[in-house]
Amino acid sequence: SNGLNFNDWSLLFILITSIVSLKLVPIGFIFWILMIGFNKESFSLKKLFSDIKKWFVLYYLLLLVGMLWTDNTTFGYSKLENKLSFLLLPLLFSLSKFTITRNKLIQVFIFSLCCSLIINYGIVLYETVFLNKSTLYEGLLNANFSHLMHRSYYCNYLVVGCIIILNRFFKEDKSWIDIILFFFFSAAIFQTLAKSGVLIYLILIPLFVIWKLIKRKQYKMIGICMLALVSTITLFIQVENPVKRRFEMIPDAVEHFQSKSNPSAESNTSRLLMWNTSINVFKEFPFTGVGTGDYDDALTEKNRSYGNTGVAKHRYNSHNQFLNTMVQLGLVGFIALMMIFLTGFKKALQGKDLLLFFTLTAFFLNFLFESFIETQAGIILF
Repeated sequence: SNGLNFNDWSLLFILITSIVSLKLVPIGFIFWILMIGFNKESFSLKKLFSDIKKWFVLYYLLLLVGMLWTDNTTFGYSKLENKLSFLLLPLLFSLSKFTITRNKLIQVFIFSLCCSLIINYGIVLYETVFLNKSTLYEGLLNANFSHLMHRSYYCNYLVVGCIIILNRFFKEDKSWIDIILFFFFSAAIFQTLAKSGVLIYLILIPLFVIWKLIKRKQYKMIGICMLALVSTITLFIQVENPVKRRFEMIPDAVEHFQSKSNPSAESNTSRLLMWNTSINVFKEFPFTGVGTGDYDDALTEKNRSYGNTGVAKHRYNSHNQFLNTMVQLGLVGFIALMMIFLTGFKKALQGKDLLLFFTLTAFFLNFLFESFIETQAGIILF
């Protein structure tokens, strides 16, 4: 639209491609860097190390320092490249003038999610009708439905999308488009069958609605919503369905868990194994960690020594970003990562910004189940 400068367009391009085509993201950064002179702010270290930006920069500097005791430098350099935006985004934001509003960025984020759904449904129809790869039912479920990124990451952004729509629904004039979008985003979360995504959705969406209703003193509606939630969960438990089958394996995995001589690579068991192994590796290197490029090797070797052949073969990471950072960079890295969240939560509470608070909470909960910022899909939007 009129009034947007080169920095605005670069940011919008990065935002859209972070959802629909990760390989195109670097083009946005290149364009931003080349065009920044047209809409440039005067740079100062104070500006760069202000607010939440300083913790992203510190995290990246710790990754650089962690290369000093890294043996696997090739993997280490790949991690530095992988997280370069932790340094680049704060730097570019400190140098850039913007005319775009937060509301416009949010609208583009929702638009990007809509595009991703259209693309995913389109791919499913094409593969089903023209390629006969699977039935329509199979194509619409599980990882088959999330073609643009890993389903756990996709679910997180869909949950954030649902929160944005609900926030808009409670604030502004009610729109039938918001109701439709909320339904489609919610359905897509359940279609992916990502356990963490479904669980986080069932935690955050009811909490958001109840909080909004409490603020409005609509206590009868709270009762209705609670009844609807309990009824929905009961229905999922009682009626045979793919979501139920995904969660049924969790109690068995926990009950029969053994931390050593375990050949399993099943998703629930592998998480428990990787959490246990990560804690043990961290205990050996509590202050410095094993180094920027050695966490993958250290975890794999430890699992081999334990006889956990399944997770060792797949070279799984910690499946928890906080544990992954603790193994990689020790306590200092963990503190830097936590300060990103604490600074964000403080900002949200001080500004009474419910949208920021719940968005951060969605990321925080995902960090408990995935090494979220170890792949490109999780870094830019975080």
